[in-house]
Amino acid sequence: MDSAPRPIAISFDLWGTLIGSHPDFKAHRNELLRRRLAPDVSPELFTATLRAADRAADEDSMASGADIGCLPRIESALHRLGVRTTISPADAEEMEAEQRGTALAYPPQPLHPDLPRLLTELAGILPLAITSNTGMLAGSLMRDLLHTQGLLACFTVQTFSNEVQFAKPHPGIFQHTLKGLGVQHAASVLHVGDNPQADIQGAAAAGMATALVTDTETAASLITSILASAGMPA
Repeated sequence: MDSAPRPIAISFDLWGTLIGSHPDFKAHRNELLRRRLAPDVSPELFTATLRAADRAADEDSMASGADIGCLPRIESALHRLGVRTTISPADAEEMEAEQRGTALAYPPQPLHPDLPRLLTELAGILPLAITSNTGMLAGSLMRDLLHTQGLLACFTVQTFSNEVQFAKPHPGIFQHTLKGLGVQHAASVLHVGDNPQADIQGAAAAGMATALVTDTETAASLITSILASAGMPA
C-alpha cells in the first residue's frame, strides 16, 4: 500500500485479487461452446484458441480503455479457427443461459478461506466497492456468483466494465466507483488489485491511493493489517 493516510473507503478488483475460477468451470464452459459453435474442432484446439482470443481481448481492452464483452471474444476465437464468425441472437441467448448455469454450478472461489469473514469485518468499518473488468462474465452474473459466496453484501458499490463501458485502466471506470461511493476526494479511497497496469496505474490516474496484491502481500493479509490498524483483531 502506498503512503496515503488511512482510506475512508476501499475499492477491490475481483479476479486474481479476491477470487479465482473454479478449477472445473472453464473446461465445462468451453466444451458447451465448442459443441454448439465448432463441433468439428478438437477440444484441445478450441480451448487453446479461446484462451488466446480472450487474452488478446484483455490486452486490447486495457490499451483502449473500452470494454470487450463475451460475444466479441468468442467470435474472435471462431475467426481464428476459420469457422463462422457471427453468432445469432438465439445462439447468444442460449449460450448466456448455459454459461450462467455452468458458472453457478462451478462458482469462483475466494483466494483465501478467510476472505468472506475479513471482508465482512472490513465492511463494518469502511464502505467497500468492486471495480472490475468483466470479460467473459457479465456484471449481472458476477453479482449472483458473489452472492453464492457470501461476498456481495460486503460491497455497497459494484462497478463492472460491461455496465459502464469503460475498462480498467481507463479512469472512467474508477470515477464511476468514486461517484457511487459519494466521495469528493479520490485520494481518500484505496484501490486494491493484482494488475500493475489495470489496477495500480489506472487507479492512480484517477487520483486514488493504491495497493498491489502479490504472492506475499495478499488481499487477506492487507485487510488483516487494515483491521489491526483500526484496533480490530482479525
